[in-house]
Amino acid sequence: MTKRYRTWNVHQDFLLPPSPKDWLPKNHKIYVLLDILAGLDIGAFEARLAAKGLAGPETYDPRLMLGLLIWGYCTGVRSSRKIARATYEDLPFRVLAAGEQPHFTRIADFRLEFKDLISDVFQQVLVLFKRMGMDRLGQFALAGTKIQANASKHKAMSYERMKQEEARLRSEIEELLRKAEVTEDQENQEFGPDRDGEEIPAELERRETRLKRIQQVREELEKEAKAARAEELREEAERQRQRAAQAEHPGAVALANKRAQEAEYKAKILAPPDDAPPPDWGAGAAPGTAALLPHHQVPHDAQGVPEPRAQRNFTDPDSRIMAKNGRISQDYNAQAVADTNHIIWAAEVTNQAPDCEHLPALLTQTVNNLDGQPPGQLLADTGYFSATNVAFAEALGVDALIAVGRQKHGAQPSQAPDTQDEAPPTTAAAATTPKQTPKQKMKDKLAKPTNKAAYARRKTIIEPVFGNIKEVLGFRRFLLRGIEKVRAEWQLICLSHNILKLIAFMA
Repeated sequence: MTKRYRTWNVHQDFLLPPSPKDWLPKNHKIYVLLDILAGLDIGAFEARLAAKGLAGPETYDPRLMLGLLIWGYCTGVRSSRKIARATYEDLPFRVLAAGEQPHFTRIADFRLEFKDLISDVFQQVLVLFKRMGMDRLGQFALAGTKIQANASKHKAMSYERMKQEEARLRSEIEELLRKAEVTEDQENQEFGPDRDGEEIPAELERRETRLKRIQQVREELEKEAKAARAEELREEAERQRQRAAQAEHPGAVALANKRAQEAEYKAKILAPPDDAPPPDWGAGAAPGTAALLPHHQVPHDAQGVPEPRAQRNFTDPDSRIMAKNGRISQDYNAQAVADTNHIIWAAEVTNQAPDCEHLPALLTQTVNNLDGQPPGQLLADTGYFSATNVAFAEALGVDALIAVGRQKHGAQPSQAPDTQDEAPPTTAAAATTPKQTPKQKMKDKLAKPTNKAAYARRKTIIEPVFGNIKEVLGFRRFLLRGIEKVRAEWQLICLSHNILKLIAFMA
């Protein structure tokens, strides 16, 4: 007896138009994403599109294009070509697109044109969390992770090697020109003046092109080194002016003012105001935090000349060589602040490898996104500790627990008194009791059982966020190049992470 099968006819047409809402389970995430997109304020997108006028072909709905990018980053499909192909082949993408199939160039152009508005969408999603009561001011954790740039470390070259390569290429070009001249004379005598010889000029052109590129990168490196030195001199001038304002002796005031003028003069010589402006390292950052973000400065001497070890990448000049887990690669430093629900409340990217200088910007952005309310407690590892960071957190009213180093098992905490919990000593006692440093105070603070238990939760708060981004969403390398584009892409991946969290909470 023949086994009976269910009817399967790939040539059967639908008698009635099919509904995309029936293609996926009713509780599929894509339907929740469509509801979230419908509630977003896209006025800034529409205003920018309206400013272009009515000329040209009809544009796609910004919600559609934004939804394609978000769902792509939620599912590890980040290439504009793959997203465009998915609108034909992938069912959730087809439901989201509702029959539209934007060309990949339209998707790529949308991502670049509206990259500065991603942070606004990021904040709108945080507003949805706050409406759901998910903004409890409890424990927050700050951490950074190195993300590979869309460039190879083998495409980087040091300042010393640039000069060596320039000298070598110039020598080779001169030799090729000499050979070309000799060959041309020989061929003119043998074949006549119409024969020019093509092999040597082609080889010469390749070397000249490489020489021009190396010269361009070297000049950019030198200009950035001068700008970095000028920035240091302006900071020194500001410190001298503060000393002059605080000094009481007329001689000290005059000396400080003289040093301030000298520093300002040297800064103007290195970076005249009428020159092209230096790179905007805060481009694309969240409002209110750009000025606080650090950036990598080219190693330089007192004259603003790059040190021989100073490097620049030819593919993505904004990226930097960084070390992680004993491995050297071309990276960016991606930072994030998350709460106990693994919601990201602040996200930024820089090309500065150390984490310490990132705390003020990330903490400020967190407070801004919490409507000015400081988080109850901030947890950070030893890479963020400094007296300046502790004072900055205290000024914002944040209880910061920042590790000061690894403590050996069985080691006893410092016995110095905690001045925050005890009454101030008398004048006589103050003269004999050594003053605690900020590091000692933080070490004693972390040694308290309640704070020790609180800090132990740091990894369980922030590490799952990076684990989800890198392992589940598959984001281990930036697709875009340049600090501004990379910053927008990190906002997009953090936005996608938060939307998946929002979908889970709404479900």
